[in-house]
Amino acid sequence: MGKLGKTYQQRLFDDEQLGLPEHDSIVRWADKLVRQRPGSILDLVGIRYTIDADGILRGPVDGRPVMHIAGTNCWYGDTEKVIRGAAANLLHLLDPAPPLGAPVHVSQPEWEPVLKGTNGGVAGALDLRIHVTAPETRRLVALSAEWLVSDRYVDHTQFEKDFRGLVICCDGKRFWDVDRPDQVVLEDPALAARVGIAVIAKSLIVRLEQHWQVDPSPERRTVIFEAKTEIRSVGELIRQLQVYRMLVGEKASIVVVAPAAAFKGEAREILAEQRVHTLVYQSNS
Repeated sequence: MGKLGKTYQQRLFDDEQLGLPEHDSIVRWADKLVRQRPGSILDLVGIRYTIDADGILRGPVDGRPVMHIAGTNCWYGDTEKVIRGAAANLLHLLDPAPPLGAPVHVSQPEWEPVLKGTNGGVAGALDLRIHVTAPETRRLVALSAEWLVSDRYVDHTQFEKDFRGLVICCDGKRFWDVDRPDQVVLEDPALAARVGIAVIAKSLIVRLEQHWQVDPSPERRTVIFEAKTEIRSVGELIRQLQVYRMLVGEKASIVVVAPAAAFKGEAREILAEQRVHTLVYQSNS
């Protein structure tokens, strides 16, 4: 039986450099870089992270408050606007120290992972692949309201009169007055460390609570590495990488690893314009 002809996708995966010892050296160098200095790869492909005192990579922490409002039937006229303003002042006072982010997970580098083509058959293999998960921690704030005497405020005018006397209290200590918004009185510095506060205006109670939440379903980013001993044609390389992108997914980050001499002329600039990252292979490291 004659040998079956290769599909167009399979021909694009063919790499005559694959059998060269230098090609293996480049892949091995990238493998070691991922294992020993994963932060350098995250920096390259734009994945945000922090590093704790022990050198552990952690996901980003966003201290900007994300506001959620409950009990919207309690808001009348400009009430929500005023209470939001009060909440903004309180959040400034109660700005908590950010927690440590959740640990970043970088998978072990995988050599020559096989990809299936659009027809379900084997299209080819990548040089090297990793998966990165960097969960984000966000500051969530819940603002809720409750009437103690609900029938009193059928007349909005009466509520607005009472609302003029709004003060913000915590454990009975007043430290913000709606009539003097620029004069913040914090009688007890320990209040700034508290998680919850209560806003009281006559028969209206508004509660502000905050906590930190780690993203329960963080996105897993795929990073693929293409090793090249030389780049004869940038266009040919981009065509090959576009097939990778089609099969792996648009959100995958692609890194071309090659000696400095391989990136001739505007090669690196052109690749960057096509959302392809470049990494210069260091043979002596």
